Amino acid sequence: MSYPARFPPLLRLIAMKKLLAPKPLPGAGSFGLLVLRVLVGVALVLHGWWKVTHEGGPTGWMGQSATFEPWMLAVAAFSEVGGGALLALGLLTPLAALAVLGTMLGAVYHHISAGDPFVNLEGGRSWELAGTYAAVALLVLTIGPGMLSVDKFVFARKS
Repeated sequence: MSYPARFPPLLRLIAMKKLLAPKPLPGAGSFGLLVLRVLVGVALVLHGWWKVTHEGGPTGWMGQSATFEPWMLAVAAFSEVGGGALLALGLLTPLAALAVLGTMLGAVYHHISAGDPFVNLEGGRSWELAGTYAAVALLVLTIGPGMLSVDKFVFARKS
C-alpha cells in the first residue's frame, strides 16, 4: 500500500491544520507572545539580511574563518531571514521556529567549540545572542505562536 492510499489528501490536510493551529494561551499570553515573536523575528531578519547581502554572498559571510561548508552558511542566512519573517507573522510557525532553532544551535556550537564565553565582558565574541534566539525559537516551537498570529486565522478550527 502506497503512502497516498494510506493517508488520503484530506487526512493529510487535517493533520497539517492540527499541527499548525495555535493553542489558546491564558490571559494576555497571546499578546506577550506576539510582541516577543515580532521583536525577535524582525531582529533575525536584520541579523540574517547582512549575511544574505554580504559582498561574499550568503555562502561567504564568514570569510576565511568559516568552519562550516558554504551551503550550510547559505542555509543559516536564509533560515534567519525567512524564519524570522515567518516568526514575526506567526505563519507556518512550527517550521519557522524549527529552522531558527537548528540554525542557532549550530551557532552556539560554533561559539562554544571556539572557546567563546556566554557573555564577553570586553565586547568580543560570545554566544548569548545565538543562545537567546535558540531559547525563543524553542519556546515558540513548544507552545505555538499564540492566538494573535496568521496561523490562527488560516489553520484554526472555525467554531
